[in-house]
Amino acid sequence: MKKSISIAISVMLLGSNLALAGTDFYATSTMAKQVHKTQTHSLNASININE
Repeated sequence: MKKSISIAISVMLLGSNLALAGTDFYATSTMAKQVHKTQTHSLNASININE
């Protein structure tokens, strides 16, 4: 159980680091910002459905 939680946290942290790197790289692109917003909304929708 604890091992699964640790893996999940590691994946979340890795995802966050990749997202930050992507955000920095595309900081000047408004299109990329719109895509990022869309992905955030999709994630929220998925969480709500699972609940």
